[in-house]
Amino acid sequence: MTGRNCETKEPINSNGIADPEILTAYFHSETLGQWIIIDIELFTSTGDKIWIEHKLGERIDVVAIPLDIKLEKFNGIFFYYIDLEKDNADLKIYPSIELSIIGFPKAYTGGGKFPIWKKGHLASEYDIDWNGLPLVLIDATTRSGMSGSPVIIKQAGMCTFSNGGVAQGEFVKFLGIYSGRIDNDIEIGKVWKPIVIKEIIK
Repeated sequence: MTGRNCETKEPINSNGIADPEILTAYFHSETLGQWIIIDIELFTSTGDKIWIEHKLGERIDVVAIPLDIKLEKFNGIFFYYIDLEKDNADLKIYPSIELSIIGFPKAYTGGGKFPIWKKGHLASEYDIDWNGLPLVLIDATTRSGMSGSPVIIKQAGMCTFSNGGVAQGEFVKFLGIYSGRIDNDIEIGKVWKPIVIKEIIK
């Protein structure tokens, strides 16, 4: 929302531009492959930011934007919701398991405004927070433009669960929200766990 590194506060863009006032969003229309473009003002008339931060503030690089979808400008939009309960899917997960990051590397799309799916692997123990924050690390060739990407594990066929059981089918576990690399020189990225989203909304 600020266009700044949440730790250093420096502009992310190489041209030094930061602190936008408007977010342009491409929403799904009710017809597949068609889009409705809406500008969302990020500040009120009195200069207050509209987004909702975590109780830890800027230490958590995830926010929520409240939208009144009953407004006329949202007519004709079809909303898809991420089921946060999917983070409770009891798949057995471990460092090196394959995952998907679903986003827009360097603003490229996968056709229309659909995202690109990139593969990676879990790089740290999921149940242990990294650096004292609700983060997990992934090993993936991510690029600028992918911040905010959902990260999921999607398995099909005979799947193994954390209790040692197995089942046939297709299962998805939502791992969290991608938020950039821990260092530009290595391909290790940060993913905020779903608990962060739940706490912001609460």
